[in-house]
Amino acid sequence: MAVISCCSQNVIVSSCRIVDKYTYKEMGIAIFGKTGGMIISIIMLCYTILSCTSYFVIIGDMVTKVTMFFFPTVSILQKRYIVVPVICILFIFPLCMMRSVFSLLSSFVAVDSLKYVSIFSVLAVVVVVVVIVQQFVQYHHINETVEVLKWSTGIVRVIPVICVSYNCHYNAPRYYKELKDRSPARMWTVSIGSTIIVFVLYLLASVCGYLEFGADTDGDILNNYPSNSVVPAVARIFLLIAIVCTFPIAYFAVRNNLHTIFCQQLHFHSFKLRLVYGFLSSLTPRTAVSVLIATCTVSCFAASVEDVIGLNGSLFGSLIMLVIPGLMYLYCSTGSIWKPSRFASLLLTIFGVCVCVGGTYLRILKIMHKA
Repeated sequence: MAVISCCSQNVIVSSCRIVDKYTYKEMGIAIFGKTGGMIISIIMLCYTILSCTSYFVIIGDMVTKVTMFFFPTVSILQKRYIVVPVICILFIFPLCMMRSVFSLLSSFVAVDSLKYVSIFSVLAVVVVVVVIVQQFVQYHHINETVEVLKWSTGIVRVIPVICVSYNCHYNAPRYYKELKDRSPARMWTVSIGSTIIVFVLYLLASVCGYLEFGADTDGDILNNYPSNSVVPAVARIFLLIAIVCTFPIAYFAVRNNLHTIFCQQLHFHSFKLRLVYGFLSSLTPRTAVSVLIATCTVSCFAASVEDVIGLNGSLFGSLIMLVIPGLMYLYCSTGSIWKPSRFASLLLTIFGVCVCVGGTYLRILKIMHKA
């Protein structure tokens, strides 16, 4: 999937160079028309909403474990439906409602200012991976349920999760535009380099985690470690702070997509239509707040973060990462379908459709089986 992710990013870059558009939504409008652009905006909105939901689930997992470490006798702080709304009210909601935050995120200065949040987020991921590896090395324990080679339908369910973990494709046109001395070859270098780093981190965490816990490995692997263990508690605190700090960025994407759907995709020429525009503009923040409340509520009762991410990856992540990039290039490029680049885009699209349909079906079956 790392290789496919890399190829998909460069398919997107090839398309954006053809149509000379440097955002995912603008490319959609230029290639598929206004209706196609609207559909892409809706897909991205749904993807960001479910991403916010998965953030809340992880926050719930981390906070309950951290409170068990510091306050093991206070049982009320160990319930997700209590701690998630409290964290949302005290930290998430104020951060998301700050005008200065959204002014910053909307400005060009945002890229430079957000680098500190990004650096801390990367540091948190590295800390988590180091903890997983350290715990495995320290105890030298290989779980008896570990199976080296086994084919099952679970592999199809896992692919959408991997789609989410590698999914940055909607930002690929922006990355290319901001690239110093940009060229397709340089973009390939950046894509391959960043993908290799991410792949190594994922590989270390997944292999060490699976070897230690086997069939009992949780979707959120930090849940496998005892709540009274110091080293995993440090990893949970790092990850918790990183997610709380980055949540406003994800929420900004929700608001931005809502504004695109309600306002930017529509053209208002008459006075009456401008009144409609004013109403929709005022509706956007209210709808965004409703989305925040809804995602918080759903996360309180979600079975696991794996189900949320898996459903998001199969329904929307596969479309953003695989199907839409392939279709974009097929629509905007010319030549025979057997031309290597066009044929590769066709295969990417077919693979994406299979992941979307198969992954969604199997994930829903698993969720229903749990219920």
